[in-house]
Amino acid sequence: MKRVRIMSGKDHFRDIEVPDKGNWEEARLMLVRAMNPALDGSGGDATRNSIAGRVVFGMFGHDFTPNPTTALNFLLQKICERKGAGLDQ
Repeated sequence: MKRVRIMSGKDHFRDIEVPDKGNWEEARLMLVRAMNPALDGSGGDATRNSIAGRVVFGMFGHDFTPNPTTALNFLLQKICERKGAGLDQ
């Protein structure tokens, strides 16, 4: 894991933790932890969305903002380009 500083509004920055690029196991564990039922209470979906965005940001680079909608669209696009990438079996 590494910490990066991102802009979170005009003149506001925050530090976030992202997986190291190419470390798929680190990214997978981050996502598995996000699915913990203990997070189902207040803020659970927001936490999961934040983690999804951070994983895409860490794994695929600074061209992607750590935004959950961008992350989902990017990943779904890649799955479609690979005709399901084996996920449909």
